[in-house]
Amino acid sequence: MLGRRQPWLNVLFVFLAVVVATLVGVSTRPAGLLAAVWPANAVLAGLLIRRPELVGWWTWPTAAAGYYLGDLWTGDPTGTNIWLTVGNLSSAAAAYLVLRRMPRGERRLDSSASILYVMGAALAAGLVSAGVACWAMSWILGVTVGQAWVFVFGAELANHIVILPVVLAFGPVLRRGRSGDSTRRQIAEHGWWPDPDRPPVRALVVSVALLVVAETVAALVGGPGAMTFVLPALLVAAITVGVFPTALLALISTAWTLIAIGEGWVSYLPGPNDQETTLSLQIGLALIALGPIAVAGAIQQRNETLVRVWHGASRDQLTGSLTRSAFLDQGHAALGRFHEFPRPFAVLMMDLDRFKDINDTHGHSVGDAVLQRFGQVVRRCVRDTDLFGRMGGEEFAVLLIGLSETSAYGVAERIRQEFAAEFHPELGGSPATVSLGLVHAMGPRADLSRLLDAADRSLYLAKSRGRNQVYQETEASD
Repeated sequence: MLGRRQPWLNVLFVFLAVVVATLVGVSTRPAGLLAAVWPANAVLAGLLIRRPELVGWWTWPTAAAGYYLGDLWTGDPTGTNIWLTVGNLSSAAAAYLVLRRMPRGERRLDSSASILYVMGAALAAGLVSAGVACWAMSWILGVTVGQAWVFVFGAELANHIVILPVVLAFGPVLRRGRSGDSTRRQIAEHGWWPDPDRPPVRALVVSVALLVVAETVAALVGGPGAMTFVLPALLVAAITVGVFPTALLALISTAWTLIAIGEGWVSYLPGPNDQETTLSLQIGLALIALGPIAVAGAIQQRNETLVRVWHGASRDQLTGSLTRSAFLDQGHAALGRFHEFPRPFAVLMMDLDRFKDINDTHGHSVGDAVLQRFGQVVRRCVRDTDLFGRMGGEEFAVLLIGLSETSAYGVAERIRQEFAAEFHPELGGSPATVSLGLVHAMGPRADLSRLLDAADRSLYLAKSRGRNQVYQETEASD
């Protein structure tokens, strides 16, 4: 991340972002018309929201330099260029001021209400920019000031609607945490995708293919209704691949359509080179894109709620481990996934030594503190792909997937040693220990119940031989 210790990197980042975005917009500007797509203002506003470290006294002068340099390619006179730069800055600033009021938890558009802020930002950017730049645009386009105001307002409104969601939604929605279960890990890793059980790559390919088909059919059929042909493809994307891919596909579709119309490659409406017609189509396409993006945000919000509900129902609140039923369900499912492609498995059964004495001597609140600390130790020692569950009382189990016998034993020893080294102020500094039974297996028909029974026998032997140790039993391969 760009840091405070290197502010010049922040300055360079803002400058290059504005220059590149401006050049992209200039490249889509047909002679005598507004740019078909002008991303610079929305990109700047979105970056300032997503990266607060980019906001400083230097931000707007740096952006102004980027706008001015990028717009030199148009060949506009210096005075006109300066006027347009002020209009661009005012547009980005207006959008930023609206988006800054958006709750931080919604700034990646992972809720249905966040799209309202995008609409408000787009409206504010259009109104402010049109009021500032309409005079310069009237001279460039050769129209009245009123007509120029309408053109600038519509263009800024549409550009912000389709570009802001891409900038805001970029990146994972859920942070990866050490939760110890593979389901939440999958959701965190595929934070762009609303449902980790669906193959996101396949869903994305299908969405892109549908969009290409829709654009092709629209170009062949033509007519006013052709602009809506992409809607089913975007809705499929919203349902299957999440906010960011949906927003990106909507932007690509809108940009392609407007550029194609501006260059005369396709004609959806009469008079494709007419500014009013292009403006109407531009706003219409942007508003069509809003629906799927809002749907994607609502689905993402629903799935995050389901994750939180599921997480609360399947977790032991004291230790952070899975409940017994959740551990068994996920463990059976994990072993079942590898029936055809066997992988090594190891099961640890763990029991805190003399835990009843701790409760009887110091009270249950102290016992809870020891259990909580043990849960923290185990979660530090296992991977996110492993399963950690509380089987009852002070007895716990871990399912290790894909580890060799030696590595599994190393994990068990690490848990034992780290817990023995933990400081327990509630016990007056006295150590608490744990005994572990380990069983390792390799085979296409590995059975969790059998592995748990074998690990439980090993645990009994570990306790009978003096406690605070790991006893390993090797399970025969199938």
